[in-house]
Amino acid sequence: MNLLSNAVKFTSEGGQIGLEVTGDKQEEAVRFCVWDTGIGIAPEDMKRLFQPFVQLDSSTARQHEGTGLGLALVYRMAEMHGGSVKAESKVGEGSRFTISLPWHLAAVDLTMKQNAPIPTSISEINRALIINDSQTDAEQVAQYLREFAIHPVIYTRTDGVVKYVQTVSPDLIILDLFLPDRFGWDILAELRANPQTRPIPVIVVSLMDITPPPHLVTGANGGKVEMLLKHFSREQLHRSLLCFSTRTVAKKEKFLESALQNLATNHL
Repeated sequence: MNLLSNAVKFTSEGGQIGLEVTGDKQEEAVRFCVWDTGIGIAPEDMKRLFQPFVQLDSSTARQHEGTGLGLALVYRMAEMHGGSVKAESKVGEGSRFTISLPWHLAAVDLTMKQNAPIPTSISEINRALIINDSQTDAEQVAQYLREFAIHPVIYTRTDGVVKYVQTVSPDLIILDLFLPDRFGWDILAELRANPQTRPIPVIVVSLMDITPPPHLVTGANGGKVEMLLKHFSREQLHRSLLCFSTRTVAKKEKFLESALQNLATNHL
């Protein structure tokens, strides 16, 4: 109701709003999409969209003052139901909000799925570091990794990440985007700024479908970055891991070669 209310509120007379409901059996999700042809949202405001007590600065927004809790509650309720929220918008063209929720299949389908063979292991990835403040969420991811014969290491703090990564030396990092006192992009920036941690590939886990900042996913020797929406299934994680299967070893070898060349140069 909040999304529909906002669509009406921020769409002027003569505009259009709509609600679309679709089911995706392959992804095991049902999606509710509310769209409008209203005022739209500026790119710089998108990152603040789901923060509590935040109202965006526009003449139309000021005409309809509220608590600034509506979208934050939508975000939180979707999370509580194991879902996610995706926001797309262009100023002057309108907005599109999509809520994705798990679609529980019939009991017979679930039984067949539970008895399905575990996907093959990712031989190039032996150790993965999970950076997540929620021990419960981290343990669930760790269980999936063990099924793929990958040794999981959990780190629930946001300070000293680079130093800990250097100590653990993982083949892959699974980083939660929304941490209590730090944004995941800030941690990824620190990892990319350090030559020793830069080549390590990262899976960024988010409640929203967000495009990573370009400067964090490109550049010399930078490890690949994949996005994964909460709360993902074992199969979805496996597909993301396969994206690194042919690259992880090459990245590590390239890093070792570079390190050896630097060492040789320094001793000449």
